[in-house]
Amino acid sequence: MDTATQLAFPNDTTWRASSMQSETASDMTACESPAVGLQVDERRPDQDTLILAARGELDLLTAPELAARISSGLVGSPRVVVVDLSGLDFIGAAGMSVLVDSRVLVERRGAVLQVVTGENRCVVRALRLAGLHEHLSVRMSFGTAIGTDRIPT
Repeated sequence: MDTATQLAFPNDTTWRASSMQSETASDMTACESPAVGLQVDERRPDQDTLILAARGELDLLTAPELAARISSGLVGSPRVVVVDLSGLDFIGAAGMSVLVDSRVLVERRGAVLQVVTGENRCVVRALRLAGLHEHLSVRMSFGTAIGTDRIPT
């Protein structure tokens, strides 16, 4: 291999590792630093609306907690279930699976599931990469999720 080819296509692992590290670092800034665990706050601004706001990590360990909260929240027969993911630091495949399964569960009860992402690039990117933005009702704000321009209290 001549010198020009070696410069254009380096063969050493140092170059590859540094390239991968810079890509990973830019991805981490989009997702911020990972938090530990999951916190889910529940609000019911009226009898027809259930809002679950998740913060932290939605992954294999914490996804069952969100699934249980959605399921138990359906007892009051809300017409709209809003899952606010804008406070997440990380969402994994298990978390996305819970959203798909919950959509089916919520629709069987005659309600609608709305997923709010806010401007959380980590969540928006994950949902887009998985193609879920085409199968879930994903909204950027509460106003579009519940049909008003106000943020529910």
